[in-house]
Amino acid sequence: MARQEFKFVGRNVHRVDGIEKVTGKAKFTGDIRIPGMLYGRILRSSYPHARILNIDSSRAEALPGVAAVLTAADIGELDPYYNGRPVIAIKKVRYVGEPVAAVAAEDQETAEEALSLINVQYDELPAAVGLDAALAKGTPLIHENLKDNICGHEHVEKGDIEQGFAESDEIFEDHFTFPMVYHYAMEPHSVIADFDDEGIAVWSSAQHPFQVRGDIAKLFGLHPTKVRMVIPFLGGGFGSKSYTKFEPLVVALARKARRPVRICNSVTESMLTVRRHGARVRLKTGVKGDGTLMAREAEIYLDTGGYADNGPAVAIRAATRVLGPYKIPHIKTDAYAVYTNSGSAGSFRAIGAPQTIFACESQMDIIAARLGIDPAELRLKNFLKKGEELRPKLRGMDANLASSMKKLVSASQWKRRSKKKGAAIGLGCGATNAGATPISVAMVRLQPEAARRWGKG
Repeated sequence: MARQEFKFVGRNVHRVDGIEKVTGKAKFTGDIRIPGMLYGRILRSSYPHARILNIDSSRAEALPGVAAVLTAADIGELDPYYNGRPVIAIKKVRYVGEPVAAVAAEDQETAEEALSLINVQYDELPAAVGLDAALAKGTPLIHENLKDNICGHEHVEKGDIEQGFAESDEIFEDHFTFPMVYHYAMEPHSVIADFDDEGIAVWSSAQHPFQVRGDIAKLFGLHPTKVRMVIPFLGGGFGSKSYTKFEPLVVALARKARRPVRICNSVTESMLTVRRHGARVRLKTGVKGDGTLMAREAEIYLDTGGYADNGPAVAIRAATRVLGPYKIPHIKTDAYAVYTNSGSAGSFRAIGAPQTIFACESQMDIIAARLGIDPAELRLKNFLKKGEELRPKLRGMDANLASSMKKLVSASQWKRRSKKKGAAIGLGCGATNAGATPISVAMVRLQPEAARRWGKG
């Protein structure tokens, strides 16, 4: 039988952008210069929770080389909220690092000096830093119009959870925590904005340019065709540049200065801009003596920070992904996105999955050890088969997981190596796409307004 020849598998494939990147020809947002461009800097809150009593920017505005200073007073005619957060802090700050003012100047040094001349008077408020503080009885409300600090809740239920536990021979209940982490892309968040009578142009390291365009158009009362998004080379994102970040702030600053403005975060500032959700997971699982999974109850709390951003969407995914790729007849899971006085959390590689799969797979190992079952065999026994239901209205894997696991166990010499004294070998399975929407769409639209505005550029 002739050996099958592959076009790409097993062959070296040149990256489309490889030459430009290794030779330094690739231009990222921070490399771009727009004629007349100003340099922007952001003044950030040093308090996790405080009222803003007064902002005096007069000394900064008088500094030679300063073109504009932006505060909440400059966006009063707008509906200044997107994804639950304001363009710039309005009357109150909710985390250390929240933008309070922004400066546009002829050079970076002048912009930096201007920040030091802005005087902000705060009235510090009790803070709820971390999940325990935010969920405690009588805790400070981070958003006063709400009854508690919960900003999103997803509930998943199948079968009868009490019946499932009653039919189980063993019940395992464990608690897991997962820390917040920063994505650490090589390129920090960077934005250039130009605002004139014709519309808005934005150069940004954005992973969701059409969502950013929609948010900007809505904020500034323009048709989307009046907002042009340009995405240069992206120096890494991993979810940190999903959704709209501080693009609206730079647009507002450019609007006030009437000149293009660029703001490039430092790494520290990007860490304050977005992070992965920290989590606390309680997992209760009932099994038969032979390791058959019968019931799973999960309670998941996600630290989404001072503003919701996509926290509710992460909770939706987490409530399903905690089930793993396993067939469980009786299910009850609740996932909560929780406001805390810390920088907002967002997407990071399979939202809601690492936090919950860590808990799920750790407990699978606990179960295997208690029952004296090989961890690989426990997983093989409980894998969903193709087409089986994971939870109501969601079918499970479109793959033969058992076959893949057997190949992995064989190739890794799992049985021999896992029994070796002092062996450092682990096993984990995850259903990162469970609950996602695996739909691909390609769409082309020719909008005459955009063609007239932007021409061939």
